[in-house]
Amino acid sequence: MTSPAIQCTCDGMKQLSNSEEKMRLGQFLMGLNENYSAIRGKITLMQPLPTVKKAYSLLCEEEKQRGLVEHKVNE
Repeated sequence: MTSPAIQCTCDGMKQLSNSEEKMRLGQFLMGLNENYSAIRGKITLMQPLPTVKKAYSLLCEEEKQRGLVEHKVNE
């Protein structure tokens, strides 16, 4: 017979997961080119820090806005 998996009752796994998510967010933001320095700054000032998924969503919104602005300027 196998025993059931041991469940962590402390916050250690949650803290580790949060730390890894912050590291992934930092890597994602540092990978952006200088054209995105403004949105990068906004994201790093957010409290609490967003997930990578949310940061990507914010970046997509910024791209969409830039596209709309460029389109209007070119008309």
